[in-house]
Amino acid sequence: MNLADYLAVEKLPDHLVNYYLEKCNESTITKTDSRSVISTMNEIMLVMKTLEVEEHDFRDKDERHMWGNRSIYKPIDYNKPIEVFVKELQTRFEMES
Repeated sequence: MNLADYLAVEKLPDHLVNYYLEKCNESTITKTDSRSVISTMNEIMLVMKTLEVEEHDFRDKDERHMWGNRSIYKPIDYNKPIEVFVKELQTRFEMES
């Protein structure tokens, strides 16, 4: 599965998916010294690994990703990550259209 496939699972409109993929064709991986970010990432990894082996719907990778994108509230003012992402994407799309 690639990013476009996952965004389709999240039911993002095609025009936003195409816009995002067109604008974000490069990625950069960097280090962070933020202990808050690191601890949140570690917490999510622990939860995801636990959900991966338990006997319920979260054995499906797409379901785990969707759950994760609705459960990390701390670093983004207690908003669901997927909602923050879609809102920002829509705003940028509208500014350029």
